[in-house]
Amino acid sequence: MSRQPDEVHRIDERPEPSPAGTGSDLARLFEEHNAALIALLRAKLRSNQEARDVAQEAYVRLLQLDRLGTVSYLRTYLFRTALNIATDRLRSASVRVAAHRDPIFDPRVDEISPDRLALAEDELRVIAAALESLPAKPRYAFLLHRFADLDIDEVAGRLGVTERMVRNYILQGMLCCRAALDNARKRQAETGGSTS
Repeated sequence: MSRQPDEVHRIDERPEPSPAGTGSDLARLFEEHNAALIALLRAKLRSNQEARDVAQEAYVRLLQLDRLGTVSYLRTYLFRTALNIATDRLRSASVRVAAHRDPIFDPRVDEISPDRLALAEDELRVIAAALESLPAKPRYAFLLHRFADLDIDEVAGRLGVTERMVRNYILQGMLCCRAALDNARKRQAETGGSTS
């Protein structure tokens, strides 16, 4: 049975390429590059789950663009977006680790003697006064993160600011407390009295 010429033409026809940014382009982008994206993020974040979360967030951001057709290199845009998200997460984690390592806020209780208890009470008064000197948002962000143990994104949601701003607020709070304690200790060393 021989094929008719128009049948041969239909069989050899290839679909017209779709404009950049359509659903089929995004699906192809996912199929061709998702494994490489996850591998890159896993190497950066050292966590498979974090890598998958960041990749998903990058795809969501890509889908939220108003005009996908204006992004000529979707793959590059996707990878750059994912790496930016991963970098933000690493910064956030490093701020949290640094905050928890600060000896001012060391949760370990060493020897509780009357002198140590009095010194701790004095230091708490100094920290409370220092925090009161902060503007409301930095103070609230610092207290929510440091003492209520909320994540940066949760604090950002409560305050209606960006995660970057929350990190700045936390750093501002830490520096304020550190400076107040250093000044109090300096005064104590000069006078030989308590820190208050």
